[in-house]
Amino acid sequence: MNRVDYYTNVMKALANRNRLRIAFPLLEGTICECELVSGLKISQPLAAQHLKKLIIAGVVKVAVKGKWRYFYLNADSVAYDFVKGLYEKVADEQIIKNDAANAAAVKCKI
Repeated sequence: MNRVDYYTNVMKALANRNRLRIAFPLLEGTICECELVSGLKISQPLAAQHLKKLIIAGVVKVAVKGKWRYFYLNADSVAYDFVKGLYEKVADEQIIKNDAANAAAVKCKI
């Protein structure tokens, strides 16, 4: 895949409100799927669908530990700097503040 196609796929993957809302908490580090679901108040199937698209585009990576799946931003992806810069622009939006507060209240019980 050439760089133009790669960048196009990354931008397509991030061109969705829920996928951006998933990517923002991943700036803080590795997060379990259940924390994303509870923190963002979205259904597990919806989260799984969006995570799959982010993984395919190379934006997000997954680590499996037993039956748990943990997700993190691919620091080697052009998307990391893009997501970080975009977060700085929208961090004061109420939905982003709510997501952060909800995510902070949820921790997986492993």
